[in-house]
Amino acid sequence: MGEPPNPVYDLNPANWVSQYINNDLVQTIYDSSGNGYDATQSDSAARSTFKTGILNGLPVLRFAAAHYYPLPILFSPGTIFIVASSNPISSNYGSFFGDSVTEGRSWTWSGNLSGGGIYFDFNNTVNSTNFGGGAHNKVFVNSGSGVAPNSVTRNSAFTLMTLDITNNLHLNLLGVDYRTGVGLELFYRGDIARILIFSQRLTTLDRQAITAQLMSTYAL
Repeated sequence: MGEPPNPVYDLNPANWVSQYINNDLVQTIYDSSGNGYDATQSDSAARSTFKTGILNGLPVLRFAAAHYYPLPILFSPGTIFIVASSNPISSNYGSFFGDSVTEGRSWTWSGNLSGGGIYFDFNNTVNSTNFGGGAHNKVFVNSGSGVAPNSVTRNSAFTLMTLDITNNLHLNLLGVDYRTGVGLELFYRGDIARILIFSQRLTTLDRQAITAQLMSTYAL
């Protein structure tokens, strides 16, 4: 069996310990994939916080209030892995990613979304049995309906979500979504320990291998 492909984007705060210390505001999110897709927030009020020793001794990126980052390119993902807070801060809805370029979208609070972005409804506790069920605990992807991820693994504080993207999804915002006529909305509030974006949909074996590695790294 060969090695899994390399990600096109890798958000990994554990690699930033030479740039930031605990409670620093993060001006630049460094891409650990080797592709150089660093994301910089010029507005200090919109920067997230670097927090050390949060998950299995590793740092996280903490989003609160109106924190977000413009990504340097428009990603068209195939498979995405996200390790993030199971119970984010004072927010029922959060957007890991958004698209301010190609999608003018509309959505309703009833649980149906359309347009570009990945959203997580945090109303209920996340676990492997109810994730994707009912009106809550869904990841919403472009199609206008919630889809359960391929797998969810969690401990009491963090969740690993694995998503295969089956439609034409584009992403160029981190931590927020964008709606035509409204602007930025649905800010994510919580911790992010890791995000991996792959340009192609991974095979089952590759997805399982990366999931196992993330579970070990973050003690999930």
